[in-house]
Amino acid sequence: MDDRSGSNKLQSEPPEARIVIACSNDKSARNAVISLVILLLSFLLVRFPAIFDFPITRAINDLATRSALFDRFAFLLDSYFTYSGVVLLTLIWFCWFADDRLDARARLIVGVIAAVVAGVCSRFLQYSLPTHPRPIYDAALGYKQLPFIPYVPRFNDWSSFPSDHATVFLGLTLAIFLSGFRYRAIAAAWIILVEMMRIVMGGHYPTDLVAGGALAGAFVWASQSPRIISAGQKCAGFEKSRPAFFYAVAFFLSYQTATLIRRSTAGARRAHPYVPRVSFIESRPLLLTRADIDKALVRDDIKQFVTQSINRLSTDTHSASNYREFRLLGSQLSMIVHYAIYVD
Repeated sequence: MDDRSGSNKLQSEPPEARIVIACSNDKSARNAVISLVILLLSFLLVRFPAIFDFPITRAINDLATRSALFDRFAFLLDSYFTYSGVVLLTLIWFCWFADDRLDARARLIVGVIAAVVAGVCSRFLQYSLPTHPRPIYDAALGYKQLPFIPYVPRFNDWSSFPSDHATVFLGLTLAIFLSGFRYRAIAAAWIILVEMMRIVMGGHYPTDLVAGGALAGAFVWASQSPRIISAGQKCAGFEKSRPAFFYAVAFFLSYQTATLIRRSTAGARRAHPYVPRVSFIESRPLLLTRADIDKALVRDDIKQFVTQSINRLSTDTHSASNYREFRLLGSQLSMIVHYAIYVD
């Protein structure tokens, strides 16, 4: 019934309007295919880092430590979602209230949902693809560490390709762009600058960000098809029929999207009683001396935890997941030792 009514509506339009609609659909499909091609090319470039990733990464990271102001600026943009996700979701809501047409709101809804789904897909690819670790962990690059951070930032242990951070936020930026926001070019330039700071901080290679943007583009452009827009119109209709329910759910999902669903610190504290009050996602291994470790191992409970952990790892030295578990254990041990010495 919906398809026939949509077909009748299209036939009732003047010939010029039908041509515009057809061209718009063709453009969305074409751009989705182009985005997939860019994603594939990015994956191929990952296999040859000396051609693209290493030179650009070194050039961007070379900006670090030259200016204290720039270092602080890079750290703030990379560390706080206030300057990335919160800004984008604010613009999303501005676009929502600036244009109350059902079609415009439907396109905005499906664009945001497509960006989030693309982010989930990027996380799956990070787990699955045999690409590369983050550049901060590559000793061959000689990464410059910001002087006011006395530790190596602990990013996630899995592959950094493609960047889920870039996927979600560039997808949201594309949704804003498609909404016709007047200052969409400024919004796009700002989020690209934010993502570049991920390279400065050693969280990603350029191909990670390009692939993330391409993946987001494929999903968002594909979401602009008539069938999906029709479903988005039904979703937008809840704003009129059940506004309290609609905005309550929208607020919750907006917060989760803006912060990329970060874990609470309670989960980290439950993992082990000696982990300090930080999230595993945001935790960073501290630089410890041999004297610090000897001092902490005086405690029988910590010595028991270290012994059990080492025995568990030594039973399966060839496991594919053993390296990641070892990395996580090292981060946990550094925090536990620091907590035993300086907090307890």
